[in-house]
Amino acid sequence: RFTVTDNAGNSVIFIKRGDEDNEAAKAYKKADQTPLQRAVSLATRLRDFKGDDAQAARVLDKALSANEHEPALNRARAARIELAIALDDFVRAQALHTEFKQLALSDEDRQLLGPELAAMEVLERTLTK
Repeated sequence: RFTVTDNAGNSVIFIKRGDEDNEAAKAYKKADQTPLQRAVSLATRLRDFKGDDAQAARVLDKALSANEHEPALNRARAARIELAIALDDFVRAQALHTEFKQLALSDEDRQLLGPELAAMEVLERTLTK
């Protein structure tokens, strides 16, 4: 998924369609997920397929407050930072990013969060300008 925005603020969202897309759209329905994994999947569906960043952020906020020791917690935190940026809530994005940078991530976490960590590097450059 990516968005192209012109100077006037008009946006077009491009979403890849196909089997991978259908699987991702239905991931939140899988029974073998923890509550936090389900919340991340639902937030992804709301954002990527419904265009509802605000509701996706609410889903993640609720899940993050209730699942402090969940293995998927770091992925949810990274997704929440991205949603704060999408919602133009740069103060919240900066606060979440500061908290995230203080986490001790394992090599496995870093590999799992590769795309999110790359996006956070761009975020850091953006927020420090």
